Amino acid sequence: MVPWASFATPAGEPIVVEPDSDLKQVTVRVRHRGVVERKVSKNKKRVIGTPNQKQIRAGQFIISRIDARNGACGFVPKDLDGAIVTSSFRAFDLDSSIVDSRYFDYLVGMPIFWKLCESISDGSTNRVCLDMDLFDSLVFPLPPLSEQQKVSKILLSVDEATKKQKNVITKTEQIRDALLHELLTRGLPGRHKEWKEIPGLGTVPATWQVLCLRDVADVRFSSVDKKVSDNEIPVQLCNYTDVYYNRHIYLGIDFMSATATSKEIEIWSLKQGDVLFTKDSETPDDIGVPAYIVEDMPNILCGYHLGLARPNLNIIKGEFLAEVIGSKIYRKQFTRITNGVTRFGLTLEATKSIPVIVPSLEEQEKISGMLSLFDSHLSNDRNIDLCLTRLKSTLSNSLLTNSFRS
Repeated sequence: MVPWASFATPAGEPIVVEPDSDLKQVTVRVRHRGVVERKVSKNKKRVIGTPNQKQIRAGQFIISRIDARNGACGFVPKDLDGAIVTSSFRAFDLDSSIVDSRYFDYLVGMPIFWKLCESISDGSTNRVCLDMDLFDSLVFPLPPLSEQQKVSKILLSVDEATKKQKNVITKTEQIRDALLHELLTRGLPGRHKEWKEIPGLGTVPATWQVLCLRDVADVRFSSVDKKVSDNEIPVQLCNYTDVYYNRHIYLGIDFMSATATSKEIEIWSLKQGDVLFTKDSETPDDIGVPAYIVEDMPNILCGYHLGLARPNLNIIKGEFLAEVIGSKIYRKQFTRITNGVTRFGLTLEATKSIPVIVPSLEEQEKISGMLSLFDSHLSNDRNIDLCLTRLKSTLSNSLLTNSFRS
């Protein structure tokens, strides 16, 4: 174990800053998500309110006194060389003959280090700060420099593989979005030659119907809460986050336990073909996110903050309806009809009035089939990404956390 003071020297040159200075200001994201420039709203004039600050340099280690317990620490990137920080942050030069900066960055990115910082932080509830005297007395598990470099090289290789995999996922999603837009505005390739203009939706094939959502599905807003009552029946709830993070809902998801009345179970149990969607949120952009129910799910209910659209299968298929609702064109329709100031939401009547394109059932099935091929690729790609994330966690625990405990 190596004392912090033996390889870290306080850094940061004191500087008096004018209110209209164009020097970059720095902040550190929690959960070890990077040292970045502090952004100012486009609607506000950039004014530096604290004149006495410190100027930091690229490569220095910086930690937030307020959010160290939440993982707000890291190394200053090259593009922030010469930037300034307030006294809420502390910067240090690390001795490169003792510590490898990448190894140390992995080390302080571990939740066990954040918990250590929490244990040496004190103050009132809203102003808990890292005690720098206690921090300066810490010791760190630093193996020989050559071993640190080997460890960081191993973890870096996993990071690079993860980055490449995420890029593959992003590109596949972009291609899928472009294909979805093309299919929902032009139909299957080569099938249509005549077009019509629909206000708010743009150009679509002339043979397609355009109906209100109420005409193609039974639309409701759930009132099932998360409370557990002794006089009700045990159930599971499909909640907001289940829908927001899953394009398809299936029995394998870990749903919340709750209770409901027999009437609620009758009305809100999920059936194959149903489409759930988010109906309120803190931002309008998160409203109208859909998920398709792939199988009957008795005793799993549609939870509060969600809307349910049960399609008329003689007119529209649930999988196609989910694609329509989730497309950028239709998400704009939801954004347009939201109400609110700090929290936004849909009204049931306005939601039912949203226009929906309705190709033939045969064309709907073919469009959904084309998109499902991309979903299969994305599912495989995300599984690989998940495996890489787990590998990184396992290696970090083995190579870093265990040494922290020794």
